[in-house]
Amino acid sequence: YSKEEWCQPHFDYGSFTLIWADSTGLQVQAPGSYRIESEEAWLPAPPDADLMVIVGKALSFVSSGELSAPLHRVVLPSDGRHCAGRRRSSIALFVEPSKDTLLQCSDSRSEPIKYSDFKKSLRSQAYGSE
Repeated sequence: YSKEEWCQPHFDYGSFTLIWADSTGLQVQAPGSYRIESEEAWLPAPPDADLMVIVGKALSFVSSGELSAPLHRVVLPSDGRHCAGRRRSSIALFVEPSKDTLLQCSDSRSEPIKYSDFKKSLRSQAYGSE
């Protein structure tokens, strides 16, 4: 996690996230890129986007991967808008199922799983056992 990163690479767990931001810095992992330490692995979000939607792991799961949850991070904007004492302002709305909601893949290849167990499994994969 470098000093240029405001938020280290991560996936959102829920259904989706809505982000309103006055300057960008949001980057998503380039398709097919597996080396996140390489700057070529990251694509910037459109700088003029007022609203961004990020698909979460739960929505990706129930869509059987038709909707992909991107690995993303926030870095210091390269356009200089973070200079002169100006801060990045954003509002994020995280939408996720209730903990007891049963998630089922649209193609029925996986057994239904409670969202709380699904989220716990993702956290365990990302950070080790809880």
